[in-house]
Amino acid sequence: MNFQDRFTERAKEALERAHEAASELGHGYVGTEHLLYGIACVSDGASAKALKSAGLDENLIYEILEKYIGRGDSFKTTVQGLTPRAKRVIELAASDAAKRSAPENRRFSGCGAAALPSACGCTPP
Repeated sequence: MNFQDRFTERAKEALERAHEAASELGHGYVGTEHLLYGIACVSDGASAKALKSAGLDENLIYEILEKYIGRGDSFKTTVQGLTPRAKRVIELAASDAAKRSAPENRRFSGCGAAALPSACGCTPP
């Protein structure tokens, strides 16, 4: 079984949007910054709502990615996969989801919004 088979539809959508953003920006990887963008794109999710209440929506996050990380090649880049830190965020989110869900209904959130700050080395205020 593919690990993504255990993700919710929203988590799969967030990962897909993260991958698309990385490709559009010419980045050869999907990092935590792309995951954050993907999470913000899933507008009906609790994590996206939390980001929006903090003033971060997918458009602003994309602009920040473009401004501070920049664009890669002008041609669409083939994304090679998740960075080690992005993988860790997903692992932490999956672990958290597994702890909070009943054993017969364990589907990973996979988005990593709750795990993102700690995996990035940030501490909440």
